[in-house]
Amino acid sequence: MSRDDAQTDAAATPPKRRRLSAFIVLDSAAVFQAIGGLITLVAVLLFLGNSTGAFPTFPLAGLATMTIGGAILAAVAYERNRMARKKATQLAQENPLTALLLTCQFLVEELPITDHKSRDEAKRVLRHQIELCQKLSNHRFPPPIGEYANELLQLVNDQYKLLSNKKLISWVHGGVNKELNAQHQDFQQRKLVLASKLLDAKETMCQECAAVIPADATSCPQCGWSYAADG
Repeated sequence: MSRDDAQTDAAATPPKRRRLSAFIVLDSAAVFQAIGGLITLVAVLLFLGNSTGAFPTFPLAGLATMTIGGAILAAVAYERNRMARKKATQLAQENPLTALLLTCQFLVEELPITDHKSRDEAKRVLRHQIELCQKLSNHRFPPPIGEYANELLQLVNDQYKLLSNKKLISWVHGGVNKELNAQHQDFQQRKLVLASKLLDAKETMCQECAAVIPADATSCPQCGWSYAADG
């Protein structure tokens, strides 16, 4: 089946009804974002009122209200980011080509380490990268893509272990351990190299079944898809 036929079949298939739970999550996020923005606006007015004496209230009213509004907005941003990562992981599980592209997309995220907070954020991102790399490895691509996927999975696991090292950040030794941080940056560069190799190897993959098409062939040896049919 050519890609055009697949697209025609997909167009003829009625779209799935959106789950009510997903709608509620998205709708509630928008509501809480509006509430957080409104509370922040009120906080600014309270701060100006206390500072200028135009409409004084109780001490630190603006600061306290602004803290609440900021916490709500931060929670909404975190939840939306979590939902996006969850959706990406689900897509990676369903389709091998999607898994490859999504994994490469999330690998380019920079993970600077400056303090405990940034280290915790980097570990959270790495946990998602590990999950994506595991899905990629589970698709069992033929060489060389399968080898790259397995190497990448091992790499992100080793990087996560490095960030879990308590010696990475030690105020006794002046903050971030330069040697361990250099290893962390080396992991980042090696991930980018592997992502580039995966994207290059994708050009030799069948767009239907993800099998590798030999260099001297124009059609897939497994499903028969060909570049000519696609073009």
